[in-house]
Amino acid sequence: MASSISLSTPFYRPSVCKQLKLFTGLHKFSLNGPGSDLSFLQLNASVSSATFRIKATLTSGRGVWVSYPNSNGVGTEGQRDVAAFGTPGIDTAVPAGSGFSDDDDDEYDFDTPTEGFASVPEAIEDVRNGKMVVVVDDEDRENEGDVIMAAELVTPEAMAFIVKHGTGIVCISMKEEDLERLELPLMVNSQYNDEKLRTAFTVTVDAKHGTTTGVSARDRATTVLALASKDSKPSDFNRPGHIFPLMYREGGVLKRAGHTEASVDLAILAGLNPAAVLCEIVDDDGSMARLPKLRQFAERENLKIVSIADLIRYRRKRDKLVEPAGSAVIPTMWGPFTANCYRSLLDGIEHITMVKGDIGDGHDVLVRVHSECLTGDIFGSARCDCGHQLSIAMQQIETAGRGVLVYLRGHEGRGIGLGHKLRAYNLQDDGRDTVEANEELGLPVDSREYGIGAQILRDLGVRSMKLMTNNPAKYVGLKGYGLTISGRIPLLSLITKENKRYLETKRAKMGHVYGSEFNSILNNPDSGNGYKLGFVKHLSLLNFIKCHVMCLLGDIGDGHDVLVRVHSECLTGDIFGSARCDCGHQLSIAMQQIETAGRGVLVYLRGHEGRGIGLGHKLRAYNLQDDGRDTVEANEELGLPVDSREYGIGAQILRDLGVRSMKLMTNNPAKYVGLKGYGLTISGRIPLLSLITKENKRYLETKRAKMGHVYGSEFNSILNNPDSGNGKAGSGDDSNAAPGL
Repeated sequence: MASSISLSTPFYRPSVCKQLKLFTGLHKFSLNGPGSDLSFLQLNASVSSATFRIKATLTSGRGVWVSYPNSNGVGTEGQRDVAAFGTPGIDTAVPAGSGFSDDDDDEYDFDTPTEGFASVPEAIEDVRNGKMVVVVDDEDRENEGDVIMAAELVTPEAMAFIVKHGTGIVCISMKEEDLERLELPLMVNSQYNDEKLRTAFTVTVDAKHGTTTGVSARDRATTVLALASKDSKPSDFNRPGHIFPLMYREGGVLKRAGHTEASVDLAILAGLNPAAVLCEIVDDDGSMARLPKLRQFAERENLKIVSIADLIRYRRKRDKLVEPAGSAVIPTMWGPFTANCYRSLLDGIEHITMVKGDIGDGHDVLVRVHSECLTGDIFGSARCDCGHQLSIAMQQIETAGRGVLVYLRGHEGRGIGLGHKLRAYNLQDDGRDTVEANEELGLPVDSREYGIGAQILRDLGVRSMKLMTNNPAKYVGLKGYGLTISGRIPLLSLITKENKRYLETKRAKMGHVYGSEFNSILNNPDSGNGYKLGFVKHLSLLNFIKCHVMCLLGDIGDGHDVLVRVHSECLTGDIFGSARCDCGHQLSIAMQQIETAGRGVLVYLRGHEGRGIGLGHKLRAYNLQDDGRDTVEANEELGLPVDSREYGIGAQILRDLGVRSMKLMTNNPAKYVGLKGYGLTISGRIPLLSLITKENKRYLETKRAKMGHVYGSEFNSILNNPDSGNGKAGSGDDSNAAPGL
C-alpha cells in the first residue's frame, strides 16, 4: 500500500542516558494487530548519542516512522490494542483546592489588586483629579517607589512635596514625538547607555519664561507645565536645566515595566496628556524607600499605592495586543485545519491558531492553549510531556470536528526562555526538581501570561470553551480575561521513567490536576514504562521550531567533511506536518542521515518562515496558490521577494562549532552559494528527496523549474509524471546534481 504522507509520533520508550541523546522516532508497537493496512518503515536500527553545544540532557529512543494512508479514519482501530487509559473526558469532579474551582470569582478578576495595594482604577481616578500616587515596581527590578502625578496638573505645592520626599531629581516622562518636537535629544545615545535599566534621559531643561534659577519648586513646576503643553516650542527652554525629561517607550508597561512607562500610562488612562512627573521616594535616613516603608509613607500622606504588575495586568485585559496577519487552509497530519497568524502589536511575534470546523455561536468550543516548547514539541524530549499534549489536543479537535489550538510563542520553559531552561535541566540532573531548579537560578517557576491567547480566542469568536489542560494557572489566566470555561479536559500523556518526576512535581508543587488513575501511576515506583494512552491516531512529526538552534552529533574533529543541514524554520511544516510543503520531511530525513552517519550538524534558523517573508505573508500567499498561482507567482503578486533568506548567522554558528568543510544536505543552490560566500568549503552536496504528494507536487516542481532546486533525474521523472504523487522519500547522492553543486 502506497502512502501519501509519512508521519512519526513521539510515542517512544527512551533509554536513560548521561549525554544528550536526540529522539529520532519511536519504538515500533502494534497499533491494530494482524492484517493492519498501516505500514511501518524502520529507519534507525541503532541508538547513538548526540550532544548539544548548549549543554543539557535530553533522551533518545530508537527510530521508527509510521506511514498512514490518506484517510481521516486511519488509526482509530489502533485504539483497541492500546490500553484505554486516561481517555480525556470533561472534568466534572475536580478535587477541592485544585485551582479549577469557581467558588471565588475574584480569583479570576484581574482588576482585583495585589494584596496591600490600591486598585488601578482608584489610582487612575486620583491622577485624573490632580492627586499624586505612589507606584512600586517589582522587587527583582529596582524595588523602589516613585511619587507620580499628571504633568499638566502639577502645582508649586505639589512640586515642593515631591522635592521634600524624593531624591530631588525630578523627572518628566514624555513620548518620543513630543521630545522630538521640543528638540530634546537623548543625553546618551542608546548605543552607549550603560545604565542597568537603560533609562532614557534626555538633556535637562528649564523654562525660559517665568523662572529665575530654575531650581525652586515654583520654577520646576513652571518648567513641567511648559513641557506638558502642546503649544511649547524648542525655543521656550534653556539647556541644561533642573528638570530631567525621560523618553517613554511606546507600548508602555507592556513593553518596559518601568516607572517612566507606568507614569505616562496612568496619565493616558486618566484621559490627560501623555506626560507625568515622577521622583523616587527616599526614607528619612536618605536611603531609597522600599516596601513596607512605602506603604507606611502612602498611608501617612493619604496617597494610593499601586504596583506596576497590577497595571500590566490591567492593560493586558483591555488593550489590543494582537492583530490578524493572515490565514489559510493547511492539510495537516491530523486532517485539514485553518491556520490563522496573529502578530503581536507589542513585539511582532507571530502566533498561530489551528481551527477546525465552524466556531458558530462560540459556545462550548474545544480549546487547547499550548505554550511553545522547543525540546518537547520538536525533539520529542522525554523530560516533559509538552509534545505529547500537543499531539493529543490536535487529535481531540480533529475527532470532535470543531475546536481551536492556540500556539503561543515566547512561552519557552514556562516563560523563562530556552537558555534558562537548559541551565535548569543541568540542575535537575544534579537532583533538583523543575521547581527547585528555577528557584535556584533566581527565576520564576511559571511566568507565562495568557492575555494574548485570550484575545486571539475572542477574535476567533470563542466565548465559552472546554479547555484541554492540567494546569490551574492556565485555567485562571484565561478566565481572568472574560472567557467562560464550561469544562476541563485533562491531557493524560505518556508516563516514562524520564518524565515521571517532572509530572509528579507539577502535580505536587504546581497544582496540576490529572485524575486518580493517572496519579496512582505517578505514585507507583515501578511505573513509568507504559504506552498508557487512548489516542494514537495521527500524532506529531519529529519537529523543530523558532530558535537559532544547533544540534551536534558525534565529534566534529578537524571540522572537515562534516554532514550539515541548515534548516529554515517552517511552523506549518515542521510542527503541524503541512502537506503543502516538504519542510518537515526534509528536516526528518536530515536528522536521520546525521544519526546514520554518526557525525553531523543541523542548524535550525529562526526568522526564515516562508523563505523569509514571515508566517502572515506566507498564509496570504497560500490563498493565492489556492486560486491557481504557484509559490513564486503568489509572492510576486503580493510584492514580496521569492526568497529573502540570508545565511550569515548559520555560517557563523557552523564556524563556531569548528566546521570548516561540509557535505551539505540541500536541494537549494541559493543556500549552497549563501554558505560558501561566508568562507565555508562545501565538499559535496546531498539532495533531500522527500515525499511527493498530490498536495506538494506543484510546489516541488515550481522550486525546480523557477528557483533552480536540484534533486536528481529519478526524482525529476516522478515530478514530471502527471500520475505520480504518492511516494519517493529519502536522500540521494549528487551524481545527478547540476555542475557547481
